[in-house]
Amino acid sequence: MDYLKVVPYEVREEKDLDGNTNYIVTFDNSTHMKLNKFAMSVIEKLDGKRSNKDVAFMVSNEINHIVSAEEIEYFIKNYLIPRNLIDGIEVEVKKEKQNSSLWFHKPLFESKRLSPLYDILEVLMKNRTVVISLLIASFTCVFLSLLKTINIKDGITSINTLLILVLVYFSMFFHELGHVTAAHKYNVEVGKIGVGIYLMYFLFFVDMTNVWKLDKKERVVTDFGGMYFQILTVIPLFIIYLFTSNFSLIISIMMIFLGTATNLMPFLRLDGYWLVSDMLGIQNVTINSGESILNLIEEIKIKIKDKAHKIPLTVKVYGIYSLVMAISTLIAIFFVINSSINIAYNFGYLKTEVAKMISNLIDLNFSEFFVLLNELFIYLIPIFFLINFVVKIISGIFSRFKNQNINTQTVKM
Repeated sequence: MDYLKVVPYEVREEKDLDGNTNYIVTFDNSTHMKLNKFAMSVIEKLDGKRSNKDVAFMVSNEINHIVSAEEIEYFIKNYLIPRNLIDGIEVEVKKEKQNSSLWFHKPLFESKRLSPLYDILEVLMKNRTVVISLLIASFTCVFLSLLKTINIKDGITSINTLLILVLVYFSMFFHELGHVTAAHKYNVEVGKIGVGIYLMYFLFFVDMTNVWKLDKKERVVTDFGGMYFQILTVIPLFIIYLFTSNFSLIISIMMIFLGTATNLMPFLRLDGYWLVSDMLGIQNVTINSGESILNLIEEIKIKIKDKAHKIPLTVKVYGIYSLVMAISTLIAIFFVINSSINIAYNFGYLKTEVAKMISNLIDLNFSEFFVLLNELFIYLIPIFFLINFVVKIISGIFSRFKNQNINTQTVKM
């Protein structure tokens, strides 16, 4: 496996928290990789004119660390060939596993079909428009929090659940348009828009892989674009409420604000996660969280013994971030288990509600059917979450057991 050549690519440098250089590489087949100096050096040397032994020798001199020809071959075989990044070698690309929390994943249409719409929506991305819109949305939030004239009891009885669901899911779709519009602003074409289930929520998604072509600041804008567009939807809803006093609009606005706040959480792979990743250079924290915590503990031990020792900023951020994430996960698990026990105690009630829902469906009473469906879905969320968590653990155990019988040599990218 000598004298191989990497397919054409473009490369851009980025610094991490400690000033170390990483390389964002975009290949002609739309594959994007974030590489360290070793991996970048290997790719640069694979020009079709050198053997693996030659590449290993040159890379060793460049990174001041001895690299063997076997390590070069391992890197080629396990990282480049499976992604069809070697010129003249094509393999069937295995479909990457979706995040285990993404239960259902169905692309619907190419985002570029709505290009004329993005041209119009770009006006919302202008600096002055963003400031004014966020000020109005903030006023709306403050106004609602101070509103004392709503009769909550009477309001709840007049709630139109179907209307609330339609408005909330429209805001979620508009959220995705925000991401795509931001990318469109920087002349980057992204992938398909679709629907899925993440953890416990039905949602829309868009394949934003190509935003790796953008620099750090531009990626942050695309991360923020979705939440910004979703917040914009509360403005017309609030104006309509002022004229109609429709309590369902108030509930919709509150749910949109809550959904946006949830998106800011950096401990799930939502917008907040990517904002933190892009702003601070944190990558794959959810994958390496245990290792990150242990690294931080080891650095603290060294610091206690040697006061002059300086803990790398990257280790601090990774460790603290992962620790908070782990604590949050434990709290969520406790809540889910407790809620699941409550469901078991109220199984009779659940059975009765399912029967009512089926009866309403048979009688074509869709309004009441959707009300009950919404209530049952919320009621069963802990069960869905618990099953997902257990499956994830079992899958991880089997995966590790299987990998024990495979070559355990690794090459850091």
